[in-house]
Amino acid sequence: MRALEEQPIIYGRIRSAFVDS
Repeated sequence: MRALEEQPIIYGRIRSAFVDS
């Protein structure tokens, strides 16, 4: 999953979505 490392912004958004749930 290199995409997560190359795009930390996307990873942060996904994490925020889970936290917001």
